[in-house]
Amino acid sequence: MSARRRLLRLFVAALVAVASVGSGETTRGVPQRAEFSEQVKRGEATYLDECARCHSETLGGTEFGPALVGHEFVRSWTGKNVGDMFVRVRDTMPIDGAGRLAAQQAVDVVAFILQENEVDVAGQPLAAEAAALNRIVIKAP
Repeated sequence: MSARRRLLRLFVAALVAVASVGSGETTRGVPQRAEFSEQVKRGEATYLDECARCHSETLGGTEFGPALVGHEFVRSWTGKNVGDMFVRVRDTMPIDGAGRLAAQQAVDVVAFILQENEVDVAGQPLAAEAAALNRIVIKAP
């Protein structure tokens, strides 16, 4: 992802948070969205360090790893649960060091991938445990 795109995403997230707070919204949703945004940022950093060499910086895939963004990717995961994706990332990635990622790193990467595919998880941070993630079904945007 380009630096310009990351900056734009951060700016939009900040505007949404400010607009929600400024409108008098006092629900628990605002802090949760902020926590999810932080989780996505951590996931992006881990992705760039651990995953981009096979899946590309844009998540578009390479000869070494498939695309993790786009219609085909979302179609292949629609109806499955986030726990399945988490377990796959945690237990099998990166290919040259399967299982190297801590559970929190794996779930952060999953949050980043879901965000990049505009899959709605209600803006809530994802727990680093498969049982909780198994309750979240992936739906196409």
